[in-house]
Amino acid sequence: MQATNEKRVKIHFNAKGRDCPVDPDLREHAIEAMNYDYVYFAEFEGMVLAETALRGHDEVLRTAFEAAKELILEGTIVPGDLGWRTDGFGPWPLTPEESVARIEREVAEHLRTGERIHMGDICWFDLPARITEREAAKRAAAPDSPAPDSPVKDG
Repeated sequence: MQATNEKRVKIHFNAKGRDCPVDPDLREHAIEAMNYDYVYFAEFEGMVLAETALRGHDEVLRTAFEAAKELILEGTIVPGDLGWRTDGFGPWPLTPEESVARIEREVAEHLRTGERIHMGDICWFDLPARITEREAAKRAAAPDSPAPDSPVKDG
């Protein structure tokens, strides 16, 4: 058998049984990071570098996109913006498919220009449970507001 320098991306199965390019260690790393804080897209590149043998900028960026795509489509992570306009993390008002398409366009532009991705570029990510917890805390902090399932209407 002849040795080659060809790098292969292993195919794994996600929680829904579909094959995906996300290495289980990369998946675990991403979710673990989001348990503590928001994660920006460029951090996915760092995770790819830490968890795989990939080193070329384009292949690392493509793999980071594929990992984020899979996690978004299965509902494990939510993309959004972080900043003054959103008072913290603000999920995009898009479907998972629309979010993936938006990220894919921005990744394609970075690949086209060769420009590196920096903190805050493209998007931020959070876990659905953390978003739900923050929303519940905001509702609890505003005692005059009715609960979401309350028959009482504002105004």
